[in-house]
Amino acid sequence: MPPTPTPPQPPTPPPPGDAALAAAFAFADANARRTHHRTNVLALPNAASPLCIVFLHGLWGQLRELAPLIQHAAQAHSVLAFDSVGHGRSAASVDPADYTTDVIVKDTADFVEQFAPPHASRFVLVGHSYGCTIAARLALEWARRDAVAGIFLIAPKSELASHEAVLIDRLAPFVPSATVDAASWVDSKLGSVSVISLAALSRNATPMLRAEQTAMFNVMSGIAKKNTLLGARFAGKDVYEQLRLPIMLVGGTLDTIAPVVPNITNIEKWVAVPATRVHLLISGHQVMLEQHAKVNDLLDAFIADITP
Repeated sequence: MPPTPTPPQPPTPPPPGDAALAAAFAFADANARRTHHRTNVLALPNAASPLCIVFLHGLWGQLRELAPLIQHAAQAHSVLAFDSVGHGRSAASVDPADYTTDVIVKDTADFVEQFAPPHASRFVLVGHSYGCTIAARLALEWARRDAVAGIFLIAPKSELASHEAVLIDRLAPFVPSATVDAASWVDSKLGSVSVISLAALSRNATPMLRAEQTAMFNVMSGIAKKNTLLGARFAGKDVYEQLRLPIMLVGGTLDTIAPVVPNITNIEKWVAVPATRVHLLISGHQVMLEQHAKVNDLLDAFIADITP
């Protein structure tokens, strides 16, 4: 008697988190565009709200990493995000000065002035990693800083570890950009087990998220990575102690790039705002990707608390 044929099995659906992330990435891809200055911008006005939420990615990151938060926030408020020079889909510059923190803060202020909807009267700045430095500086230096209702900081970096300082000050200036390109190419071939995916994400991240992280990180050129690293100056006590507005700090308990101690604990100690709130989630450095639903809930609660 011939064996009974095995009926075809339906494909295994992706985990719900992966499906949500894929939809968010598609949303960001569909709504971002290159300007005539070759900057990748995502600007979505929402006439129903006077609030505009500005999303600021981290060092060697891109706006796409904040896609789950952008997609969610756009349902209720205007949103702005852009890839800074040489990051994501924005063009690189041949001038190293364009990658300095001072210039990126100025570029961000100019970007918000240009793309914020005219009806926006209040702003919330959402930063990730190095983007937290840009958010904090913008809240102090922007001409419209009085319109900033609060800042929401995800995995902020408040100081360099000793080995990171050595890398930046003593080694990075002498590493050819071609060597950085070669290392990125090798890393890109490793997909879900790349060095960057293992560093930025916790062991709980899915293979799909790891592969996406690898792809997003390795689109950046070696010269842009090198110039950004050399030009970055992370906000420290001198910046955070000047802030006088609501702040929420969100960290990943498994973050090895910007560990909660000393980074979030430093900022919590430096700021003079008694209403500063701290929330720790089980995640690596990319908290907004690994725990996007919970981060969205925290952002919603923060906005509700600080705006009329």
